[in-house]
Amino acid sequence: MGVKNDRESLAVLAYEIIDSSGWEDDHNDRIRIKDSMELASLAYIDEVLPVMDNFPIYVEDEPYDVIGIENVFDVVLTYNDGKQYRFIGTLDGLTYDKAMERYTLEDNKTASRLDAGWKASFELSHQV
Repeated sequence: MGVKNDRESLAVLAYEIIDSSGWEDDHNDRIRIKDSMELASLAYIDEVLPVMDNFPIYVEDEPYDVIGIENVFDVVLTYNDGKQYRFIGTLDGLTYDKAMERYTLEDNKTASRLDAGWKASFELSHQV
């Protein structure tokens, strides 16, 4: 199956998931509507599908071991100046970056504004 057919199959799957979710558009909200969700799905597919083979999902060799999808984490990073940042949550994916020959964290998040307030939400005193 080629990339074009994969794209079409994924688009159909995305539309089916959205249609079966029970979501109903609110006439007062023109942003969070089915049309926007479908367009966002297509944009995501177009962005990720061409490079997906370069980032295989991490899977350990033994049965019942770690698979790199939806892993819980709790990490505090401390820098030389004493500043600390705590990251707690669930990783969407752990992949292996073939080009850089290293493991890569995949985290799909959305925000309406990526500004100083969003950045500050990651500090210890202001958890996400």
